[in-house]
Amino acid sequence: HHAMADTKSANAQPSQAASNRRSLKLDTLIAGGTAGASARTATAPLDRVKILMQTQHLTSGGAPDKYRGLWQALVRVAREDGVKSYWRGNLANCIRVFPYSATQFITFDHCK
Repeated sequence: HHAMADTKSANAQPSQAASNRRSLKLDTLIAGGTAGASARTATAPLDRVKILMQTQHLTSGGAPDKYRGLWQALVRVAREDGVKSYWRGNLANCIRVFPYSATQFITFDHCK
């Protein structure tokens, strides 16, 4: 009977090891999400120019292409819209990619 009471009290409080595992999982989730958002932010200028180049025929009204190459497009966007425009829409992308990257990261960590 005494052993049963000890088991109940041990189960009532999480062990230090279980607490450490939860903390490590949370740290891994945050690290994965942060890595994904950071990568997305680093590549945002290229992604922005890619989208502008892909959609320019929709907004040009038959005019010649405004963006003819990567370097020319990067320079033109910075000149016309400012450097900050490279990251237009980046917050929405980071919000979308954070949970995806976090789950990918923790799944990889769990499976290795």
